[in-house]
Amino acid sequence: MSSESLLSEHEREDNSTAGILNRAMEARAEHQKTKMYNTIYSFTTSMGIGLIMLVLFWLLHYRGGFAWHSDLKREFNWHPLLMILSMVFLYSQAILIYRTGRNIPKLKLKIIHGSIHLMAFILSVIGLKAVFDTHNLATPPIANLYSMHSWIGLITVIIFAMQVSFIFRVKFLSGFLSFLYPGLSPSLRKALMPVHVVIGLSAFVMGLISSITGLTEKAFFTLDAKYSAFVPEAFVFNFIALITTFYGLLVLYLYSDQSIVNSHLFTRKSASIFDVSHMLQTEIRGPNCVEFFESLCTADIRGLADNSASLTVFTNDNGGILDDLIVTKVNEEFLFVVSNAAMKQQDQQIMINGLVRLHNTLYRDKALNFSLDLQEKFRKRQGSKGQELSIQFLEPHDRALIALQGPKAAASLQNLTEVNLKSLYFMSTAVGSISNVQECRISRCGYTGEDGFELSIPANNAEKVVQTLLENADVKLAGLGARDSLRLEAGLCLYGSDIDAKTTPIEGALTWLVAKRRRLDANFPGASTILRQIQAGSKVKRVGLAASSGPPARHGAQILSTDGGVLGEITSGCPSPSLGFNIAMGYVSSEFSKVGTKLGLKIRDKVYEGIVTKMPFVKASYYTKPKIN
Repeated sequence: MSSESLLSEHEREDNSTAGILNRAMEARAEHQKTKMYNTIYSFTTSMGIGLIMLVLFWLLHYRGGFAWHSDLKREFNWHPLLMILSMVFLYSQAILIYRTGRNIPKLKLKIIHGSIHLMAFILSVIGLKAVFDTHNLATPPIANLYSMHSWIGLITVIIFAMQVSFIFRVKFLSGFLSFLYPGLSPSLRKALMPVHVVIGLSAFVMGLISSITGLTEKAFFTLDAKYSAFVPEAFVFNFIALITTFYGLLVLYLYSDQSIVNSHLFTRKSASIFDVSHMLQTEIRGPNCVEFFESLCTADIRGLADNSASLTVFTNDNGGILDDLIVTKVNEEFLFVVSNAAMKQQDQQIMINGLVRLHNTLYRDKALNFSLDLQEKFRKRQGSKGQELSIQFLEPHDRALIALQGPKAAASLQNLTEVNLKSLYFMSTAVGSISNVQECRISRCGYTGEDGFELSIPANNAEKVVQTLLENADVKLAGLGARDSLRLEAGLCLYGSDIDAKTTPIEGALTWLVAKRRRLDANFPGASTILRQIQAGSKVKRVGLAASSGPPARHGAQILSTDGGVLGEITSGCPSPSLGFNIAMGYVSSEFSKVGTKLGLKIRDKVYEGIVTKMPFVKASYYTKPKIN
């Protein structure tokens, strides 16, 4: 059997079993979150419709229905109906449309959002007209704007007017059309967005307060002493107020539920769980495991202390990066490796081929030809001589991999494990129990720039561990979208986007991954090319870019010199939730890689200014061992 067919067998088995934990957890983090949101949203919307129907029932059954100038008392009835319909129900639907319409194109969402707001504003103006007519046309006229309800209501409508006023391009720039109208300066739109959100939520909350105080005022004016006598209309008043309150709370809950941005920011201030079980976990055992693995990568594994790890790269003969991975030296005869899921088949092949080369070097008279199973054959050839070297690719149905990341990760985990996390520093590992689940490998590392851990757990107990962690209010589930924006802020590469087989560590600004001893030994794949670039420099270099205006530069966007020449392209980019401006990584000619260099970013045929910026964009918060003076 060839190494290729062996690998295909591994791959088929993996394809038939991979994702078992993902279905139990990633589905929980994404699908169940969406399902739960939809369920709560449907309930909330039904409650809102019920609220409008109850108001209609009250006004038709107890207050005589509706009229206009012919009957001022019945004209007033338009006021509570239209104000609750506009400032509570329609306003809330406009707020939530960005959550409920995730699959709708962004421009259409903006149009829907703005149209609902405009409809609500028109109805609120009619509602105000009704109440002012009731006061001004009465005999004698009734005073206006003397109660707390009227003050709050007027301020609410003024704030709402500021939101929609930009439809007419007047001076209040916080209106929603500033985000719909593309002719505005992108930097102005970006600066106004937080103002728009805060004002919008404030107007909604004040609309709730105004509605409840108005109902209370109306109850006292209409029922007087009957209110305290629990007449039927009093119950209707109270139920309308209660439903309005709970409806508003549910809307605010739905708005604040975890989006990618919220998950990102929550991770930065607390702790989040990411399911990364799709990544390849590998155990390599045997007396030659360090020598074997150093033949594939650029790390000084021999120089690592036991139970410590290093980020490294597999390289090809041209010095290109085949994958980036973390190798942990448990001891001289045991390595634990975590590598990228997208390169799983390739990485397995690299390690199998390396195993064959090492064996054939040690036992030239007994070269392996894979006529039997890889592991069994290798054990038979070497076991008797004490030279056994084995590779075990851990399948997702055997071992789950969970990332717990954030400043509160350690405190959350410490309550569940006997491992002393205070003495477990960045890039070190220990084995212990978590929530009474034995044989869990706790590695202090991650892909977010925050303190955190990657937990290799027996798959059959992984959900138990996660559920226990989630009992802590400081821990939430997060998806891979948030993980991507977190790693970009941390200046970390995504294989296949920021680095690939045509990129050397030097070009990728990863020279530090080539250990000093390995440079002297020059015995890793592509050493001649990489060492030459270390000495002479590379023609291109990965840089960080920041942009305060324009849309975010995404993968493939061109990077231009100030005179319009093409220098390279963006490999990763997004709006930074932590910093409030756009960030990106990309490759430029080395002479343009100096921090502070101004460059052009071509996005949708427009050019915006970007500045070469030192990475990481957000300072790392790794838990490192204190330096001894």
